[in-house]
Amino acid sequence: MTNQKKNMKLIRSEMLLLIHSDQVVIKVEASTVSPLDCIFRRGEFSPYSPPLPATPGVDCIGRIVKCGREASKYGFYKGDRVAALSISGGNSRYVALSIDDVVRVPDEVDPVRAVCLISTYLTAFQALSIHSSEIERYYPKSLKQSNILIIGGSRLMNLALIQLSKALGAKGIFLSI
Repeated sequence: MTNQKKNMKLIRSEMLLLIHSDQVVIKVEASTVSPLDCIFRRGEFSPYSPPLPATPGVDCIGRIVKCGREASKYGFYKGDRVAALSISGGNSRYVALSIDDVVRVPDEVDPVRAVCLISTYLTAFQALSIHSSEIERYYPKSLKQSNILIIGGSRLMNLALIQLSKALGAKGIFLSI
């Protein structure tokens, strides 16, 4: 417990973040505490860990309250609900994120339910599209006529891989556990 207290520091601030032209500030509606956040809290940092002090929170969903100049070019506006997968900051009230790190979430989606899916489905999507070009990976049928073999993995990850493979047009999906 002592090590955890040494690595964490509570800082209270109501000031909205200053942002770059390619960022948005979101007011967080829901976030998770993931295994990566626990590693971060224990001080067992990876090469990708942000410099301290930093706020944990990998997955979050919220509404945009402030936009950088470039945000509207990419279709992001104040009031939009977005989801993000970031290295830190998701457990804050407000977090500044690059427009590359956010995706729009429909208003009818419950943010508390949806936030739990972000890292699992993004990881599955990246695994399925790792050999696709940046443009091809977003085509609705980018796996058309492909056979997919899923070996091991967690139940939730397997479900995500199966659902995304079907949605992306895979011909055959095979599972080995």
